[in-house]
Amino acid sequence: MIYQIGFQIDKKLKEILPDSFSSFSCLCKRANIPDIQGGFVPWHWHQPFEIDYVRTGSVRVRNVDTDMVLRQGEAVFLNSNVLHSFIKNGDEAGEVDTIFFDAVFLSGGYGTVFSENYISPVTSAHAFLSYTFVP
Repeated sequence: MIYQIGFQIDKKLKEILPDSFSSFSCLCKRANIPDIQGGFVPWHWHQPFEIDYVRTGSVRVRNVDTDMVLRQGEAVFLNSNVLHSFIKNGDEAGEVDTIFFDAVFLSGGYGTVFSENYISPVTSAHAFLSYTFVP
């Protein structure tokens, strides 16, 4: 199920995800970037991984060292705890599907072989902030 939910952050800029995320470790949501706070999703971060897929239009995605424009059909992976924001791209609307998922969603549990060998190296690689998928 894809939720259309609001966007909230706390005083430390951490995004507040719905309670349902803690039950399943995965959450999908859809957002029309121009409809959110005047076309600007403020700087924020969160522990779950994030994949953003541009359904229509385009959107600017920023993290601390990259400013990129994603167009329809393109996606970006954002690593855990990466500070990032979204901005509408000029006058063009951008509709984005977002998937948040915890490391345990991929590894099956904390401290597992998968977690230690495949997930921890990604989350601890502070230079690996994001990866863009372009068809």
